Amino acid sequence: MSSTAYGPDWLGAVIEREGPALFYTGEESDKELHRRLAAILAHYDLQYSDIVGRFFAHCRPADDPVLGAPDRNGIIQPTPSFPQLQEAVLDIRPKLVCIEAASDVFGGDENKRPQVRGFMGLLRGGLAIKGETAIVLLQHPSQAGLASGTGTSGSTAWNNSVCSRLYLSTVKANGEGEPDRDLRKLEVMKNNYARAGEIIKLRWKDGVFVVESGASSLDRLAHNNKIDDLFLRLLDRFTRQEQQLGPNKGPTYARPSLLATTMPTASPALNSRRPCNGSSTPAKSTSSRRDRPLNGVRLLRSDRASSAWSNRRPYMAL
Repeated sequence: MSSTAYGPDWLGAVIEREGPALFYTGEESDKELHRRLAAILAHYDLQYSDIVGRFFAHCRPADDPVLGAPDRNGIIQPTPSFPQLQEAVLDIRPKLVCIEAASDVFGGDENKRPQVRGFMGLLRGGLAIKGETAIVLLQHPSQAGLASGTGTSGSTAWNNSVCSRLYLSTVKANGEGEPDRDLRKLEVMKNNYARAGEIIKLRWKDGVFVVESGASSLDRLAHNNKIDDLFLRLLDRFTRQEQQLGPNKGPTYARPSLLATTMPTASPALNSRRPCNGSSTPAKSTSSRRDRPLNGVRLLRSDRASSAWSNRRPYMAL
């Protein structure tokens, strides 16, 4: 969330659209969140003042955090807490909303598919679509999910109702023996827009998770995005000189060696582009021009927060 609020990357992945981030938790207190944020900010060499108006937190460990609960007919309905969260999302317009955790905010039976589907639909329609934001819902795995390595809990609707699912778990040192207590793996269990199965190894260090040595595909993606930008800049030079290059093999093929003739020092970089997800296909010329970082995103200061939360100290004092 800090990466979304401030950028520029998250575990080696490029944050293309920076903006406000909102954290709704039924587990952590203001004091605990301050402690964790202090370590994150120190890691990125930032101050609390750097995230004012960008990071908003609503901690409800002492209050009822449930957002949806079943009525007498078993149909999930929004609780009084839901419109408060919804109003804040529509006011702040965050790029990311993180909700912790499913067991705290879901008042139904996690094993009943209709109730799970109803709750996920509530978050999707009432927050994600109306607020034009992405939602991350944290969920703790069951004992069966831990044993199977799937990280699931309850109905299969938890997995089927989302576009993607990540699982953070411990790993054994060198694949055997006792687990390394500081080592974790973040695995893509489901992804509707890319290949599943990607694993990023992380190490807990000084209060934050950092990428373990060895480049993941996200690292390669960040590297390749920089190369793509360089490629496009050089291609623009040829275009301004009325030299039209294209993607097809031949005299006008936009090969790296030809582009580098206008900037010899760029040749090693252009040739260092590495495959992502097992593909060696070069990026299309438009890929790096779309969805540029939105540096002009309107950021609301905490003193302009939604009035619905003003009496409940909704935003952590920074």
